[in-house]
Amino acid sequence: GSDGEFSIDRRSGVVVVANRLDRETTAEYQLSIRASDGAVSPESVQSTIVICTIYLDDANDNSPILSPSLYVKTVQESASIGTSVSTVTCTDADSGDNGRIDFAVASGNVGGAFRI
Repeated sequence: GSDGEFSIDRRSGVVVVANRLDRETTAEYQLSIRASDGAVSPESVQSTIVICTIYLDDANDNSPILSPSLYVKTVQESASIGTSVSTVTCTDADSGDNGRIDFAVASGNVGGAFRI
């Protein structure tokens, strides 16, 4: 990687993680790896290049963010069952199942007056 996220053992060819990775910043790396023989004379060195693509799997390292963090709504006492009161907006920087958001009423729903 351009910032040294990976390094390679020059004898074995083993590529290892060299710095912290963050899938939300960079999800994929394309490393250009050159292999050269041990010719004594610099002008007779033979080499080849291969591209090694590395995809990062997502870690569940971000909490969902509610925006705004506080909702204040008013609903008429005579509101019909099923009347929409509010839409809560939430995002999660993780991907796949780690970024899927499920909502539930955590507390304060006395008598089950509200549902999501």
